[in-house]
Amino acid sequence: MATETSNIEEQIDQTRRLIKQREDFEKTHETLREALDKREDGMAYGDRYFWFVNMLNKFKSNYQVDIPQISPATVGPVGVFPEFPYEAATFKVSGTAHFYEFGKFLKDFENAFPYIRVQNLDIDPSGGAASGSEKISFRMDVVTLVKPANS
Repeated sequence: MATETSNIEEQIDQTRRLIKQREDFEKTHETLREALDKREDGMAYGDRYFWFVNMLNKFKSNYQVDIPQISPATVGPVGVFPEFPYEAATFKVSGTAHFYEFGKFLKDFENAFPYIRVQNLDIDPSGGAASGSEKISFRMDVVTLVKPANS
């Protein structure tokens, strides 16, 4: 009888430990879900073109950078990891600015948005070398992660 009682008490203790582990797991899961949701807030979602143009216009308002051309996004897999839950949207952007102002804009832009990268940057003098102008024309691809629709 004492052995049977001891076995039952051990099973009860083990069940209590499992319940406690489940509660801890659920708390950890909720904390991680909230952290992921917070990180995904900075990603493109919904109408990607509208999101990108709106975000870029707000950001560039602090800089003397003219960006009259933004192409609609081409969307595809990121290609970093298998079964990666995010896609990448690539926008072709072109405009003009003074060299120094564009440099500040580009540095701040990439630092402000951790899920956005500039690729294939092409810079040409706008006024021509003979004019002595610091104004440039630029073309670049801006790649951003896209928040999954089911998030």
